[in-house]
Amino acid sequence: MNTSPSPRGVVFGAASPGRDGLGAVITRRTTLTGAAALLGVLGGTGLGAGRAGARDPGPLLGPALGEDLHLMTWNVRVPQPGTRPGESDHWGDRAPYVVRLLAEEQPTVLALQEVTGAHLDALAEALPSHRLLGFGYGEETLAGYPVLSYDADRLEVLTWGRSTLSATPTAVDSRGWGNRFARSLVWARARDTTTGRVLGLVVTHLDHESELARVLGARLVRDRVDDLDCPTLVLGDFNAAAGASLPYAVLTGDGVLRDTWTSADTRITPAWGTFPSYGPPVRGERRIDWLLATEEVTVARSAINATRYSAATGERWPSDHTPVQALVRLV
Repeated sequence: MNTSPSPRGVVFGAASPGRDGLGAVITRRTTLTGAAALLGVLGGTGLGAGRAGARDPGPLLGPALGEDLHLMTWNVRVPQPGTRPGESDHWGDRAPYVVRLLAEEQPTVLALQEVTGAHLDALAEALPSHRLLGFGYGEETLAGYPVLSYDADRLEVLTWGRSTLSATPTAVDSRGWGNRFARSLVWARARDTTTGRVLGLVVTHLDHESELARVLGARLVRDRVDDLDCPTLVLGDFNAAAGASLPYAVLTGDGVLRDTWTSADTRITPAWGTFPSYGPPVRGERRIDWLLATEEVTVARSAINATRYSAATGERWPSDHTPVQALVRLV
């Protein structure tokens, strides 16, 4: 695993930080040539994508058009030391499929969880117009980082910051609510260059072990939404069931934030569980990855992307989580 917080070719620039004054922005740009070449190679090997066993019908949502915004949250799974080629968890095997899925879908706003230096080349290959906020804050661990990735051709970040989900949110890597790994959120205020509207973005990854850390972390996320004081989108891996957990109640109970899965005009996939752990997704299993939005946001379509890729050696899941997606518009 590459644990360097500043791998070759990545520039950490001045980021216009907000009042927290935390974090780093990745301003790396690449051309479309690499992604196109990689997709060509995959196509030439007979690889196909399917959703719960179907053949590849193309992207679920694809690039947003007009005033729409394409949202995605995806835990890309921190590379595990000691895994070998051929194993489900092996990052070297998974990386081309992460690239392929992202290159097909082209989200406007992408919340990533468990990001490490090992992922950065793949992300730049798949989404060359994107910039990343939040990587390289504190010590890289097996928990990775939650990262806000956004299309810089569409959104202009006005101010942003990063804070730890703890009793001392400005202290790097702080913890203390029963969580072994430091947890955090990344926030931004951005201007949509198509509409001129300002929107808030919050990306997080709540703890996987401590319920207290999840609940108190959810309160800090909810407080951040109030602080942004504008139409806001909250994206993340919450490690808690939508509709049936205290963190979900903390975030949605007062009606300020709505679940885009349930509020969408159309749900274009079954209600797959979002943590199949490299197995086939199951209808009705827990949705622990969510996209939330304030009332100024309308949701046209929502989806849980159970894409897997097939080759001569069998099927390959890009990650142990399924991406969750939505097509939204500010009203």
